[in-house]
Amino acid sequence: MRKRVSVVVFVVAAVSLGGVRVGEARNLRATLGEPTAAQGGVIAAALAPLGSVIGSQVANQIPSLSTSAGFTYEFNPQLDVYERSTKTFGPLFSERAVTVGAHKFNANVSYTYIKFDSINGHDLDNLTSRVEIANIGSQRAFAGLRRPDLASKFPGLTPETTFTQVKADLDLEAQLVDFSFTYGVLDDLDVNIDIPVVRTFVRSEVTERTLDPRFAALLTPASRPDQVDDFAARGSALGVGDIRLRSKYLAVTNPVRLAGLLDLVLPTGSPGNFQGTGDTRLGTFLIASQTVGEIFEPHAQAGVEFNCNDVNHSQAKYLAGITAQVASFAALTVDFLGRSEFAPAARIPSSARLPAVQDGQLTETTAPFHGRPLLVNVHRNDILDLAVGGKFAIGPQAIAFATATIPLNDDGLRAVVVPTVGVEVTF
Repeated sequence: MRKRVSVVVFVVAAVSLGGVRVGEARNLRATLGEPTAAQGGVIAAALAPLGSVIGSQVANQIPSLSTSAGFTYEFNPQLDVYERSTKTFGPLFSERAVTVGAHKFNANVSYTYIKFDSINGHDLDNLTSRVEIANIGSQRAFAGLRRPDLASKFPGLTPETTFTQVKADLDLEAQLVDFSFTYGVLDDLDVNIDIPVVRTFVRSEVTERTLDPRFAALLTPASRPDQVDDFAARGSALGVGDIRLRSKYLAVTNPVRLAGLLDLVLPTGSPGNFQGTGDTRLGTFLIASQTVGEIFEPHAQAGVEFNCNDVNHSQAKYLAGITAQVASFAALTVDFLGRSEFAPAARIPSSARLPAVQDGQLTETTAPFHGRPLLVNVHRNDILDLAVGGKFAIGPQAIAFATATIPLNDDGLRAVVVPTVGVEVTF
């Protein structure tokens, strides 16, 4: 959308609510739950769940490079030399079953820029608190962000009918430099370490308006009993994200190459700065690939990433694509990337929900409430992306690559497009 901000952007919005000064070093996510006393705990209750959601989504949306090297080798005992084992340069984010080759080393570095624009289909530039309306007989009942402490400032309005409307204009950005190193222990066994360095930046503007929703549409701007408060803040953080330790074993070579991948994700990134999930994760995946006519190489993988801290936050991952070697020095890649969460990343408490409307009445006396969240729905996500790019040989052992990842649906925290560029060397 029109503004820029790092992943931290949303958090900064909360930072503004908490009165945090720009440039003040602190945990970005924690500021969401620390608004000043004058702003009331109800606003904190509305914003706080989004901190957990954003932190989890950001960490999961940061891409990690594939362990698959562009140049792979196998030993030819007849010639007593290592030869290229594949003709294509392979995928970028998904895996192929081929290993790099015994005692071969692949180093990979990439840069990715992510500007988040929406969360679950809601524009981050315009998140507005909701009001629930129900008809009770001939009268209308309202429920939303109530501010009883401000009722005394507006004659004629009672604590039950004084509402606060919160509008958040958030910018979230993440910049990632990813270092991936793969070593061929055996002809059919690779080990890999992936180290992301992440800079998250946030800028947010929050407008808080006190009004009675029954009269807001009728009163002129000059006569409306509104109190408008604006808060703005920004912040950034630089640190190491969640480090991955991976191993791939090629088990079958004909008629299709089949390999198994073990992926251990360590909680080295800061959840408070949106650079990690804070959980240890273990993924097991089956990979299948094969070269067709020495030009095309379709590949697919599927498996489950288990959350060792909370199994409910595990997710299934499934990827498929094809690499086309259009020339000896160039290849085109297309990949479908999908992951499905087992459960929502965070739970919105009753204090951050509107009462449900049942039989024409607000169920305000029913606990817990089952109505809509005050700001944004949080549900189980299916994240579907399409990555399109190319790889180009820049030497006998080096490859440059570029790709663009485009979302195929609105679930989760999303960017319009995510560009990635980088280089890799095998020796």
